[in-house]
Amino acid sequence: MFRHWLIRCFIVIGLSSAEAADPPARAATSTGSDQVFQLDNAHLSRSVGVSAGHLVTRRVANKRSGKEMSPAGEEFRLRISKGVDSTDPDTLLTSADFEVQRLSGTAGEIVAQLWNERHALQVTVHYTLGAGKFYGHKRLVVTAKELCTLELVDVESLPCADAYAPYRAKDMMWTVGRFLPALGQPIYTTTSAMFWGVEFPACWNRVEDGTIRCGYQPGVDLRPGVPYTTHLAVFGAGDDPAFVKDAFLDYIDQVRATPVELKVQYNSWFDFGGGVTQKKLLESLETLHTELVVKRGCRPLDVYTIDDGWQNSRPPRSPLADWSTGLFQVNDKGFDADLKGARKAIEAKGSAMGIWASPACIFGARANIDVLEKSGFDVLVGGKSAKSGTTRKAMSMTGPKYLDLLERRLLELVDAGAIYYKLDGIFGDLTCRYFETLPGRGAPVVGRLFSAGMLADDPALNDPKFDETKRYYINAATERLVAIFDKMHRKNPRVRILCHNGATISPWWLMHSDVLSLVNSRDGAPGDRREQMCYRDALYYQLTEGDRSQVPLCSFFNHEPAKDASRFGDKSPEEFRNYLLMALSRGTTTVETYFVVNALSAKDFDVIADGLKWLYHVSPAFKRSRMHGGSPIGRLGPGDGQLSTKNVNLDESGEVYGYTGWTESLGYVSIHNPSAMARTYSFRLDRKFGLVHGSGPFAASLVAGRGPDEKQREWAYGDIVTVEIPPRGVIVMNFDAVQK
Repeated sequence: MFRHWLIRCFIVIGLSSAEAADPPARAATSTGSDQVFQLDNAHLSRSVGVSAGHLVTRRVANKRSGKEMSPAGEEFRLRISKGVDSTDPDTLLTSADFEVQRLSGTAGEIVAQLWNERHALQVTVHYTLGAGKFYGHKRLVVTAKELCTLELVDVESLPCADAYAPYRAKDMMWTVGRFLPALGQPIYTTTSAMFWGVEFPACWNRVEDGTIRCGYQPGVDLRPGVPYTTHLAVFGAGDDPAFVKDAFLDYIDQVRATPVELKVQYNSWFDFGGGVTQKKLLESLETLHTELVVKRGCRPLDVYTIDDGWQNSRPPRSPLADWSTGLFQVNDKGFDADLKGARKAIEAKGSAMGIWASPACIFGARANIDVLEKSGFDVLVGGKSAKSGTTRKAMSMTGPKYLDLLERRLLELVDAGAIYYKLDGIFGDLTCRYFETLPGRGAPVVGRLFSAGMLADDPALNDPKFDETKRYYINAATERLVAIFDKMHRKNPRVRILCHNGATISPWWLMHSDVLSLVNSRDGAPGDRREQMCYRDALYYQLTEGDRSQVPLCSFFNHEPAKDASRFGDKSPEEFRNYLLMALSRGTTTVETYFVVNALSAKDFDVIADGLKWLYHVSPAFKRSRMHGGSPIGRLGPGDGQLSTKNVNLDESGEVYGYTGWTESLGYVSIHNPSAMARTYSFRLDRKFGLVHGSGPFAASLVAGRGPDEKQREWAYGDIVTVEIPPRGVIVMNFDAVQK
């Protein structure tokens, strides 16, 4: 039996409004057998107890809402085994299986050292709470005396009757439009207004039998004497259960890799596709800069992104390169070495260079996979493409040799001056998802589940029995990717990363990257003006109202605004303007334009310039942009997969919807009526609509369409605004605080 060292610590770190630093911590020692240890500040407190030698959380008090939880239970869970593919029974351990050896505290931290004699496991639990922070953290450090495998770790495992998972999608499937795994999303409570989760994009936060479980599946081997440190779990406080998402997004805003900041960009994909060259790119650069900046007084675009086509991977247009010694080599048919000429020309206009790359070597990089495979790199092999008849392949996102090569090349590109990265294709693409089926390639694999010759995109993988091995693969790949992204940011803090196409959709990606792609979304929105708007807006609606993703709208990327011959080529400037304003009003702060530049007329540039100037004014309100109203296509549920406006009668089923965002001094509202009937629509200027409580009054101004009663010049918090929207009409309004 190990001697118990029990130290009673009361750690007081609260700040009054007049204080600028923590008061000194007060600590006392005690040999009592049932003690309570507390972290405390003005927003939050957590009391940790030792009862009968075991560690429990006795109480979590949310001082912002005035509510508290008493969640004494398992505290944490570890599932260990002799290997993920072993047929021997696993062992599930909780805090009740460990004896507390020592408890100690300093200002802002409590540390518990625990021991399990039977399995020779030491666990050190760290609880932290910073001064003035409305959220705290917890982590485990696990050290084994004997070799074992840690299959699952739940850093938090606490009984909580009012806990719920807001994210409603859960599909781990590979088929079109169904990769919506319940990974990387938080847990909320309905009474105490708390949020919980693990700060990791592949975390597995869930509510099971009335218990909050925040963890992930690493499947790592614990080597004797080598400590394993878990990802941090977060517990945070909101002031009202109805607005706990707002509190969570405030927390995400504090921990994200880079601050929220508007970036307006050009992308070459719709302009030239895979045929982009330096000459073509610089022609578009010159035109856009002259028309928008010189002639119409806009700011220089922040970034010019060279999309798929700059790399030497598109035979026969360019000779196929051997990427086994260096990925993403620059083709010599259109660009000079390291894209130096393009970068210098872009920077001369006051802008910066962005580039496209595919981490899994799919899309335009797929031709090089065979070369890499022959050179001994790990490749995921799928079935035959119905369209081309070729075998679908992707690079394994856990292959150590390949990931070393990927990291080296991305860091080289940072040195070459690229500051924006559209990383396209991670766990697959819109039509196909890939998973590791072979052991020994950087990811744990439950090999006994796989039949001989099973493919990386085999439809049989849809069986839920494979979900665990999928989580192992996603976990291992995500850990390596976020480490690479962090190195890129450290090398140049200006770097911004789009985690695009095939990634999990988690707000915790924003701790390592800067913007996420809409999932299950085609590049080009199909159909006429209304169908194009409603297709993309229905994807937003699916994610926010159907699936209830907790990613902030300002951090979503979409392939709009766009304009070419098929996108408003024959429409009036007013129709193009309405489309442009609605697309911009979605609230993304990474606005990437997809224009066919030489098809734009002088009137088009007038509309674009006006739209950008409106964007510059209202973008501070994008940080908390949100949708309002109904479904753009009138029918929608969670996990609907790849949405389409095909066979949808928008004239009859389309519902009024729009976007809004607010600060204390500024707001905007966009509204679209896709139906063929005039509609009356009302909204209340209150917190539910996104306003800061007590803000205003505001003066309304009309940007597009017809506004409310013009006799009312000022609008106060709590007022109801009513507008009449004509058939297929668009209304955009600004609300600027009245100077007092």
